[in-house]
This record gives sequence, structure tokens and C-alpha cells, in this order.
Amino acid sequence: MSFDHTILKGTSSKIIEVILRDSATGAGKTAVAYTDVTASYVREGSTRTAITLAAGTAGDAYSSGKWCEVDATNCPGLYQLHLPDAALATGVNAVTTTMIASGVIDKVVRISLLDVDLRDATDAGLSNLDAAISTRSTFNSASDQVTVSTNNDKTGYSISGTKTTLDALNDIAASAIVSGGAITTSGGAVSNVTLVATTTTNTDMRGTDGAFLAASAPANFGSLGINASGHLLRTVLNDTTTTNTDMVSVTGLSTFDPATDQVIVGTNTDKTDYALSSAANDAIGAAFLAYTLTKGSPGTIERAFWQSLKATQLADGEVSGTPTASAFDTNLTAVTGAYNHLLLLFTSGSLAGEARPIATYNSTNGRITLQEALTAAPSSSDEFIVVPDHTDPISDIYAYFTDGSNEDAFKADVSALSLQASVDTIDGIVDAIKVKTDELTFTVPGSVDATATVVGGDATAANQTTIISHLTDIKGGTFDDTTDSLEAIRDRGDIAWATAGTGIYSLTVTVKDVSDNLISGARVNIDGTASTLTSNSSGQVVFNLDAGSYTLVTSPPSGYQTPANVNVTVSSDDSSEIILTATSTTSDAGWLG
Repeated sequence: MSFDHTILKGTSSKIIEVILRDSATGAGKTAVAYTDVTASYVREGSTRTAITLAAGTAGDAYSSGKWCEVDATNCPGLYQLHLPDAALATGVNAVTTTMIASGVIDKVVRISLLDVDLRDATDAGLSNLDAAISTRSTFNSASDQVTVSTNNDKTGYSISGTKTTLDALNDIAASAIVSGGAITTSGGAVSNVTLVATTTTNTDMRGTDGAFLAASAPANFGSLGINASGHLLRTVLNDTTTTNTDMVSVTGLSTFDPATDQVIVGTNTDKTDYALSSAANDAIGAAFLAYTLTKGSPGTIERAFWQSLKATQLADGEVSGTPTASAFDTNLTAVTGAYNHLLLLFTSGSLAGEARPIATYNSTNGRITLQEALTAAPSSSDEFIVVPDHTDPISDIYAYFTDGSNEDAFKADVSALSLQASVDTIDGIVDAIKVKTDELTFTVPGSVDATATVVGGDATAANQTTIISHLTDIKGGTFDDTTDSLEAIRDRGDIAWATAGTGIYSLTVTVKDVSDNLISGARVNIDGTASTLTSNSSGQVVFNLDAGSYTLVTSPPSGYQTPANVNVTVSSDDSSEIILTATSTTSDAGWLG
């Protein structure tokens, strides 16, 4: 079995894409919800493990078991499955996942689990590679040779042979060294050796190279705080940050001044197409109002506005004590009741610009009680003014109109407005209606019953009795609703007409005898219906029928035999005449049918 994916063992938070196809058409199957799918995985050589699915959206962050449709329109049938980490754990080399749903071809996804990370471009995830492969060998074009590098780490290495330690090397006899040819005598003279003056260069900066620095140090070392030995004398760190907030080129925002050793940061002054937001406009308006209400600055329009407002005030003061949203102490000293029903307007604090009518004012502690609570309690020292705009509490207005004397006064005011004539007219109409209704008394509430009595008018008890008597005479003693009602009478009248039915086509039937004499009084019926007509003096009846097939049943008058039924097909008004011939007999057969 081939593999659909190759994934590193132990990978976590893995999301795979799968295609589900319709079992009937083979096309991508859309709208397969997580509740429709049974998902499982089987690790190599193990048993089935169910995957608990959950709803998700394409592009979601990893969450084990999440199932989501990618794009039903542009990628029909494509889904994302968030694999459980346990499915990809180390320990096996393969795992198989399955997805089963109604109306969908069973989906199998085979995954190969690798020990090597094929996505690691440096060492493929192998920790035992000590260096990049590219450093292992070099090619010398001059000698046509490949030089292979070696691993210089000899940790744990040992020297093979009979002498494996330094102590053992010390035990080598001098004669053995001489016999090798390097030393001529046992006294240690070395043959064929030429001494050459050598200079050792300290290339790894260990030790002291003060002499070199003293001889060749740059002239500006002193200004840089470096001494002749290469040591830093002092450092000065300046923490500066330049933030480019409008994406303008940095070179256009800063310049370096070598004379002062300073960086001059510029600003973007181009405000083309800039606009204040709605919130900024509201904030500016609120700030203006707050500023004007706190007196503004001398000589400004804000101060003029404040002075205009102050000219209308009756008093100004400050909140004191422990205020609430509906009552608080102040520094006012006027007599009790001086500010009742006037308007209080806050000019500072969080309630600046908020106003409420004053219900009562008491000179003790300058206590003010408001008719309506504020949106919040003011703070001590918040400033306010009292504006002489009089307001009356709703309770006072209600009390005024419920007082009898005030009601009369109100009526007088209405009369002065020339409304009384209209009121009188309406009152007269109502009185007239009342007179009529007073003529009736009721034993059943809300309805006129048989025991109602009438005081006057035409609807007297005697007249009602007369009407009932006439109706009883008309009805008669044997009145039957099914046969004697106006509806039943109308139905019988309809049948009596020479034409019958309500169809869109006319069928004309002519009744003749064998001598072509027209026969009147023959009754012709449309079989299976109540539609029956009697032929007129021209021997004809006319039916109005819808298109279709019908059977005509004829009952001849006395002296004729009953003819056979006739089948007709109606398709238009131009249907052919159908002649029913009756045969004369010597005896009176009477009516049939």
C-alpha cells in the first residue's frame, strides 16, 4: 500500500487536508459535518483508536479532532482534519486514518512516519553529523587531488601498539633511539639539524601584546577611551529610539550633525486627507463645553460664553459633605426655599453640563434635593450654578388638576379659548345616545333578550309581538329547512331552467320521433348528476358542460318507449346535434326515470 503523507515521528499539532467524494457521482461531497463522520486511526500493528471530532472553521489554530470544510464553492469536497498527536507518536513506522460517512466513498489516508526530518536542509534532523557535509572535502585543482578533512575531536581515542602511555614512552632505551638514526650518540647529539631563528606570533590574543599596541595603535584610541594595552577606559551608552509612525523613509526623518554628535529627528508635517473621527469630534465638543463652563481664559470667546451664561444665574456654589445622586450639601447660605423648583447646572467635575430641577433647598448645610436623580453622584468641590428657570414637579401639576376649584378654573380657561361650543355639541350627541339606550333594560348583560322592556319609540313590545306573529305565518306549520328554505327553493328554480350546468361548452339535445316530429316534455338527464332538463316546444334542451365524456339518459313522455342511453364527448360549442328517437306504443307506459 502506498503512502499519502510522510511525516516525522513525534510531530505535534499536525493538520492534514482530505478530499471526500460523493458515493453516487464521484464529485466532491460538500456539507459533511463533523457529526456525520466516523474517524479513526490505526498505528502499525495496533488496534483502532476513535478520533473524537469537533466543529471548526478552515484556518483555525490546531485543536485535536477539529473537522472543518475549507470552501464548499471553490474547493468542493476539501476538508481539514486536526490529527491527534498520539497518532504520530514515535514507536511505529506508519499510521492509517479512516473517515466514513453516509453518501461518501470511504476515505483512507496512509501516513509513513520517518526518523529523518526531510524538511531540515542542514542535517536532516540527524544529531550525529558534527559538521555540514560541504566542509568534509576540498578539491585542489593544481594537484588534481581531493583533500578529505578529518574529525579533529579525539575524545576517547587511544594509541595502539606496545607503548600506549607517556610513562611507557619514558622507558625507551637511548640505544633504541640512536639506532633509529635521529640521534648520533647516546649522549643526545642530533645529527643533520640546522638551527633557524624563529618568531612566535600570538594569534589568539592570549597574553599581552602591549608592545604592539603602543607601537601601532591608531591616533584616535585615546578619544575612543582605549589605552595602549587595548583596554576600554570608559563607555557612555545613549538609549535612543526613533519610531517611524507614518512609513516615511527614515532618511527623510533624521539627520546626523557631526559638530554636536547628535541625531536630529524630523517630523511628518503633511496632513493631506487627514480627518477627525466621530469620537474625536465628540471629545473636542465635550472639552469645549467643559472649558467654557469652567470660565475659560480672559479675552477669549470661551470667557464671553461663560459671562453670558453667568449673567443669567441666580447663584453659584460647590458640593460638600458626602453627596448622592439625588441630594447633597453645598456652601449656599440663602434662606430655606430660595431655590425651590429652579434649575441646577454643574460646571465642573465629571457631571459638567448635566442639569436637574431642584425639588427643595434647605439653608441647613445648604442642602439641595433634586426632583430627578443625576446619572451619578457628584464629587465634593464640584461647582454648579443655579439658573432661574422655574419648573414644577409632576406631582404638583397632578395635584392642581385634581383640585375641584382648579378644575373649574381650567374649564373657564378652555371656554376662553372658544372650545366650549364644540364640547357642548359633543355632549349633546352623547346625551341623545344615552336617551335611546335608556329605553332598554337587560336581563342578560351586554345583549338584548326576549324579556327586554322598551320605554318609548317604535320598538315596543306590542310591535315586536306582531312581527313575530307574521314571521310564524310565513313559515307555516310544516316548514322544513332542507326543502323549504330560500336556498332550497333557489336550487329547484335553477333546475327548472331550460339550460343547466355551469360549464364553458353548450350541448344542444333535440328529441324527435321516427317521423322527425319534435317531442316536448321529454326529460333528459346527465347520468351521475342531478342535472335534468325537460324538452321545450322545439323538442330541445341545452346543457352547459366542461370538456369531457357524458352519458345522456332520457325519460320520454307517455306513449313512447324509453330509448337507449347515448354517450357524447364534449370538446367545443360546435358539437353535433344528438337526436333521441322515441318509438310510439299502443299503451300508455307513463313516465320513466
